[in-house]
Amino acid sequence: MLRRSTRRLWYKTVVLSTGICSLGLSAAIVVSLVLMRFAANDAQRYLAAGSQISAEQSVDVPDEPIFPVVDWESLHREHPEVIAWLSVPDTPVSLPIVAADVDRPLFYLTHDLEGRKNIYGCAYLDAACKGNVLAPNAVIYGHHSPDGAMFAPLSKYLDASWAKAHSQILLQTPTRKLCLRPVFVRVVNAAAEGPKLTFSDEQDFIAWYQDEFLKADITLDNASSPNHVVSLVTCSYTSWSNERTVIYCIEGDAR
Repeated sequence: MLRRSTRRLWYKTVVLSTGICSLGLSAAIVVSLVLMRFAANDAQRYLAAGSQISAEQSVDVPDEPIFPVVDWESLHREHPEVIAWLSVPDTPVSLPIVAADVDRPLFYLTHDLEGRKNIYGCAYLDAACKGNVLAPNAVIYGHHSPDGAMFAPLSKYLDASWAKAHSQILLQTPTRKLCLRPVFVRVVNAAAEGPKLTFSDEQDFIAWYQDEFLKADITLDNASSPNHVVSLVTCSYTSWSNERTVIYCIEGDAR
């Protein structure tokens, strides 16, 4: 039985990330971009050679989801906090996801995978999900960096044609592979509302999901009653200073 719902605003996240989204290219940002690019390149070494082999095989089965081959043993030996790997085919998005700790829920908002101070942080699962990517609403945050890295490409899901061309989002853990499909996208003011992370029961979850669906800025699918949702959150820059683009995804194929 799921716990009674609570509504948590992103006030602390807003205070920190508003500054991040609005800063110019200062020396601190340049340094952070260099560190972020280094960390991103370093993370790629955990992708096994099999990833290239699988990519070649995709020519024969273009509709088959091609998951990067992650060397989980090596990755967890150095970074046990990593719980998943997220990738979007034909985009730069291919990166590890860490689980935020309940005692330091915003740590990865401003720290990279190595624990170094970095205003672009690293992608992380909300601490309330307790490391479970199958939580009713598994919320994963990632910054929209100026060089197009991290979750920056995800803001393009507001473009229906781009979204249609990138209808597979691949999320894997050491024991499970999820082929997600984006269902709808919302642009929200993070100063006014935040994610709902706990639900009293299944009916409460479905009611929330249907309400979010009705408020969508763009609808990509008509799924009405999923078992759980993965919400990908990043900064965007169209209406509010505290604006976030949220892509609501459901399982299209589980392996």
